[in-house]
Amino acid sequence: FDDLKIHMKDEEKERFYTKFKILRDGMKAVVMGTDHIRRIVDTLAQMQQKDDAVIKPFDFKSYWKIACPMMQMETHSDALVDVPIECDIEKDLPPLLGNATQLTQVFINLYRNALYAMKAKQDKIIELKATRGEDQTDYLKIIFSDNGSGITPSNLLRIFDFQFSTKGKEGQG
Repeated sequence: FDDLKIHMKDEEKERFYTKFKILRDGMKAVVMGTDHIRRIVDTLAQMQQKDDAVIKPFDFKSYWKIACPMMQMETHSDALVDVPIECDIEKDLPPLLGNATQLTQVFINLYRNALYAMKAKQDKIIELKATRGEDQTDYLKIIFSDNGSGITPSNLLRIFDFQFSTKGKEGQG
């Protein structure tokens, strides 16, 4: 500010500079918030496409580049932070036959459950590993894991029961 030839006392310059920094930081927050809203709208638009019944082959690696940010945006309000997913996706995987929109919903649910299970953890870790099946056939083995509390043996038998949840009113099952 000294270069601008502003005729102010030093304490006035300091107050001006402090207010300028607050304004600048506020504008950065607005820009980031606007970008976040744009990404959410894009995500919702992609999820609303009328392909709920379409099963077709798709490349998992390409799919994941789009699906991962979508599910993190979808669940951002759950954790108020994005927990990154460490990925290990094998090269040259066979095409995955399925419905990408429905698979994204599965991953959103897995991610949301992982955030809930890691709520008390300081260092949250989520990993995804995609490989060929053990006998190298044309199917994928996808492992989605976290370092959360885990599932008790008594609940493990019920995880596919309709509307079963350990989250009380927070969960839908």
